[in-house]
Amino acid sequence: MTLASERTTPPCSSVSAPSSRPRGSVHSVRHTWSSGRPWSESRGPRPSSSTSTSWTTSLPSSSPSTRALFVAPGAWQAARVCTPGAVDCEARHDAGLCCGRCGRCVSQSHAPNPWPALSDDPCPLPRAPPLRSSAVREFRQVATLTAVQLVSSCLQVNAVLAGERDTAQGQADAEARRRGPAAAGAAQRAAAFRRAAGAAHSRIGELAAYCDALFQGVFAHRFRDVCPAVRSTTVAGVGAWALLAPATYMTDTYLKYVAWALSDRDAAVRATALDALLALYAAPENVAPLHAFAARFKPRFRELVDDVDDEVAARGIRLLTRLAVLGVVPTADLQGLHRLLGDASPGIRHAAAALVASGLESAAAAGAAGGVHDARAALLRGLLAVCVDLWRGAARGARATLVAHVVDALAGRLPLLADWPALVAGLEAAAGGDDGGGGEGETALALAMLVRESLRRARAAAGAEARGRAAREAATAAAAARQEATVLLAGRLPGLLRRHARDGALTAELVALVPEMRLEVYVLLRKEKEAADLLGIVQGLITQHASVEAVEACAAALAHAARDGPGALRDGARALLDRSLDAALCALRAALDALDEAGEEGVDRTPGDRGDDGEAAEHALAFDVRVAAEQLAALAAVHARCEGAGAPALRLLARRPALGPATRRAGVRAAGAALMWRLQALQEAGAAAATEELEDLVRERDALVAALELRLQDHGVAGDEVLATCETLADTYLLFGRSLHNSPLAALAYEPSAAAVARFWRGCEDLIRCLEATGPEPTGDALPPPAGTVSPGRVRRLLLRASQLVVFGSVAAAPLLAAGVLSHWGCAPPGLGLDDLARELTRLLRAGDSGALPAAFLAAMQAAWERAGEAEPPAPGDLEEGEEPRDACLRDFNALAHRFAQKYSGFSASAAATAHVVKGGVTWALQGAPHRIDFLMGVAHFVTKLPPDTASQVLAFVQATAEREWPRPQMGSPEAELYLDFLQLLEERVHKGGIKPALKKGKEALQVGTSAKGVRSERRITFGKGADEDDGDLIPSGTMRQLTLDSQGGSEEPRLEASSDEDMLGASAIDEEAEEDVAGVEQEEEEPPRARRTRQYR
Repeated sequence: MTLASERTTPPCSSVSAPSSRPRGSVHSVRHTWSSGRPWSESRGPRPSSSTSTSWTTSLPSSSPSTRALFVAPGAWQAARVCTPGAVDCEARHDAGLCCGRCGRCVSQSHAPNPWPALSDDPCPLPRAPPLRSSAVREFRQVATLTAVQLVSSCLQVNAVLAGERDTAQGQADAEARRRGPAAAGAAQRAAAFRRAAGAAHSRIGELAAYCDALFQGVFAHRFRDVCPAVRSTTVAGVGAWALLAPATYMTDTYLKYVAWALSDRDAAVRATALDALLALYAAPENVAPLHAFAARFKPRFRELVDDVDDEVAARGIRLLTRLAVLGVVPTADLQGLHRLLGDASPGIRHAAAALVASGLESAAAAGAAGGVHDARAALLRGLLAVCVDLWRGAARGARATLVAHVVDALAGRLPLLADWPALVAGLEAAAGGDDGGGGEGETALALAMLVRESLRRARAAAGAEARGRAAREAATAAAAARQEATVLLAGRLPGLLRRHARDGALTAELVALVPEMRLEVYVLLRKEKEAADLLGIVQGLITQHASVEAVEACAAALAHAARDGPGALRDGARALLDRSLDAALCALRAALDALDEAGEEGVDRTPGDRGDDGEAAEHALAFDVRVAAEQLAALAAVHARCEGAGAPALRLLARRPALGPATRRAGVRAAGAALMWRLQALQEAGAAAATEELEDLVRERDALVAALELRLQDHGVAGDEVLATCETLADTYLLFGRSLHNSPLAALAYEPSAAAVARFWRGCEDLIRCLEATGPEPTGDALPPPAGTVSPGRVRRLLLRASQLVVFGSVAAAPLLAAGVLSHWGCAPPGLGLDDLARELTRLLRAGDSGALPAAFLAAMQAAWERAGEAEPPAPGDLEEGEEPRDACLRDFNALAHRFAQKYSGFSASAAATAHVVKGGVTWALQGAPHRIDFLMGVAHFVTKLPPDTASQVLAFVQATAEREWPRPQMGSPEAELYLDFLQLLEERVHKGGIKPALKKGKEALQVGTSAKGVRSERRITFGKGADEDDGDLIPSGTMRQLTLDSQGGSEEPRLEASSDEDMLGASAIDEEAEEDVAGVEQEEEEPPRARRTRQYR
C-alpha cells in the first residue's frame, strides 16, 4: 500500500503518518520541510514559489494572531528564514541573508517563522532596528508580547508534534509486529512511519532551540526593563510556558524569574507573578516538580502577607493557603494568619478567611468528643479566642470594629454565624460565668459583639432592595433569621441585663441588640407586656449607670423604639424618654446646686489618681455633675423634647475650674443638641414662630458660641474637649449661617468673625497634630485611653463639616477654611481621608467659582510653608543624599505646590490663574525676603505652566517687585542664588520654543560659572511628576538643571538627570516616559528591593 503523500512529495521529505483526525482539522500539520540535508543533496526538485500555498502549516487554534502573521500576504516572505545547513552561516551573513538558526539572527528578527522554508531572498529584518531594544517603552512592550506569543505558539505546536511523533512511532512498531499475509508492505509502511516520527522529533528540537534563543535574546533582558508593563509581560509569559511545557520550563532555571518578580518594586508585577504561581499550584501534580523551587523561595512566600499593596497581599495569602492545603507549607508556620481577619482591607480579610475557617473547623472536630453539640461549642470557643486575640493588640475603642471585620470575613464560610440557637445559648452560658470569667470576662463581651454584628447583617440584608430571584431569596432568608434571633433573645435578654447591670461594656453591647431585633415579633406573639418590661429595664439603666457607652446605648435603644418600633410600643418608649430626660435635668440641677454650696475649696481633687474612665480621681460632687451631664448629653442627642437642657448645660460650662474635661465635654454636647432641636422646632413653625422664642434662641446661641470660643482660647484644653467644641461650633456656623438670610428665620442668622473662624480652624489643626503626634490610639488593656485621645473618624467628620462651610458659603471667612483644608493635602495622618476631601473640595470650587481656586491654592501654599518653618528638622539619618535640613522640611510644601500646579493645563485658558499664583507668591516671598525666599521653590511649579507671552509680563512684574521689596540682596548668599535661579527659569519660559545662541556653542559655554548671572550654588529648584497626576509640560532647558521624578506620587522609575541643555533639547520630541527609557536601559539589580509594610491591627 502506497501513501498518497509519498507520491506527491519529494522522496527526502518527511511525510505525515495516517491520522484519524478529520480533514481540515486545525491540528493537522503537513510536514514538507527538509530533514536536515540541503536541497542540493536531496533527490527531488526544489519547490517553486508558485506552489508555496501548499507548504503552509495549520497552526493551533489558540494562536490566531500568530497564525495570521505566518500566512498573511507579504508577512510570509518577510518572516520566513532559510533552512539551517543549506549554506554556511557566515557566508549567508556576508551575502545579506538570514540563516535563522544562530542567536544573532534570532535576536535581531522580530517575527522569524518557526516553519523554515528554503529561500535565497535577502532577509530584511536584521537591518531593521530591533523593537526589543527601542527607547520607546510601547515598542518594547509590543515586541516582548509578540515574543511571548511566538514561544507559546511554538510550544503548542511542539505538543502537537510530540503527539504525532508518538502516534507514528506506535504505528511503526505495530507494522513491524505484523506477521502472515498482513505483513505485505508492512516494512515500507513502518519505514514511512519512522521517517515521520524522526521528522517530527527533528522539528521539536528545532523549535525548542528557537524558543531558547528567543528567551536568551529577549526575556533574559526584558525582565529587568524599567517599564513595569514589560516586566509584567515577561513574568506572565514564563508562567504560561511552565504550564504548556512543564518538563522544560517548570524548573528553577526559568521559574526563578517569576520568584524574583515577587520582590519587584511595582505592585502590578508582583501581582502578575503571584497569579502565575497560583496557576502552577492549581494542579496537585505540579507539587513534586516544584519541590526544590518552593524550598528555595518559601521565606519570600511568607513575607507576601505584609505587602504594601492590598491586592498583592491578598494574593499572597491565597498562595500560602493553597500551599498549606497541598502540604508544601506546614500549617504551624501560619498560626498568626488569623490576625489578618482584623485588617482594614476587605480583600485581605476574605483571603485569610478560608484558611482560618478550615483551621477552626478542624480543631473543633478534633477536640469534640461528644458529638455535634460539643463540636459547635468547641468551634464557638475557637472563634471567640480569635476575637480576643485580635483585641490584645488593639485599642478598646476598636474592638467592635475588629469583631465586625471577623464576621464580615467568615460569614459565608462558618455556618455557626447563622446558627442562632447556638449563638444565643453560648451567650447565656458565657455571660452566666461558665467561661470562668464571672460573666464579666472578655469572652462574654466578644460573644455579645459577635451576636450583635451577625444580627445587624441580617437586618441589613432583610431590608436591602431585592432585584432578581436570588436576591429575593437571600432577603427572605435574612428576615427569617432575624425573626428567629428575636424570638430567642426575647426570653433571655431581660435576665442578662439585670444580671450584668454593673458591667458597662457588656451592658452596652446587650442593650445594642434591641435596635437590631424585630420588635414587631412582640406584637405578633401578643407579648407587648414583655416588650414594655424590656424597655423599662433599659430606661432604668440610664438613671443608675455611670458608664457613658452604656447610657448612650440605652438612649439609642429607647429612641429607636419610639421612632421605628411598632405602634403599640412607641407611646410607651416616648414616655420613658421623657421620664429619663426629666430625671437627668433634675439630677444635673441638684448636683450644680450642691457644687455651688460647697464652693471651689470644697471640691477636693487628687490629680495623681485615675478612675475607671481615665479621668483623674474626682470629688463626689463633681462625679455627680459629670454623670448627670453625660446622661443629659446622651438623651439630648436623640430626643427632641430637650428645650430645658440648654440653661443647665451653659451653667455647667461657666464652672470651668471645678470640673474636669469629660464633664465640660458632656456640657458642650448637651447645649449644642438642645440648640439644634430648638432651631428645628422653629423651622417647622416657620412664619408662625413667636418673636419671643426667636429672641430667646438668639440669646442662648450667643451665650453658647461665646463659651465655646472662650474654650478654644484656653491652651490647656484636652483633645477630646477641643473636638467636641469644634463639632458644636461647626454645626452652629452651618445651621445658623447665610442660608437663613432669605427665610422666615432671618433674625437667627449668625456671621462669625474672621478671628473666630481662625480660632476654629486652629482647633482643627490642633486635632490633626494630635493624631500626627500620637499615631494609633493607645493599645493594651491595663489602662483605658487617657483623656485627650481623639478619634480619627470624628476628626474626619469635623473636617467634612469645615469643607461644607466653604462649599455652602456659610461664613464670610470661607477662603481661610478652604486654604486650611487644602494645605494638608498629601501630608495628613492616615485614616483621615483628607486627600479625597481636598480633591472633592477643589472640584467643587472649580465648578462654583473658578476665580477663587487660585487664591485658595496660594493661601494653602503659604500655610504649608509656615507649617514647614515650625517643624523640627529631621534627623541626619532621615536626610537624602546631598539634601539640606531646610529642604527636607519643605518636602511636603514642594509636593503640595506641584499637586496644585498639575491642576492647570498650561495653555492660555489657565494663564490668568497661574499668573495670579505666581505674582501673589512672588510678592509674598519678596515682602519677607530673605526669610521667605525659598517660597519661590513652590511658585516655580506654576512658572512651568505659563505661556511665553504671559511669562514675559510676569518677569517684568517680578523684577519691579524685587526692586521695591528687596532692593539690595546679599549676592552670593543661598537666598540670592535661589532668586536668580527663579529669574532664569522665568527667562527660559519666555524663550520657550526657541534655541538660545548660547546653546549652539556646545557644552563648554554651559559649564557652571560661565553664566552672566554669576556662580550658581548646588541648591537647585527641582520639579517632579506624581504618578497619579497628569503629565505637564517638559521642564524648560537650563544650566545644570536636574529633572527628578517625584517620589511623592509613588513613582518608581529611575532618576533621569540632564547635565546640560543639549541633553534636554534632544528629549523634547518624545514624551517624558520615553525620556526615561534610553535604549538598553535595564534595572541593575536582579532582585529589586522588597516592598513590605508592618501591618497594624486596630
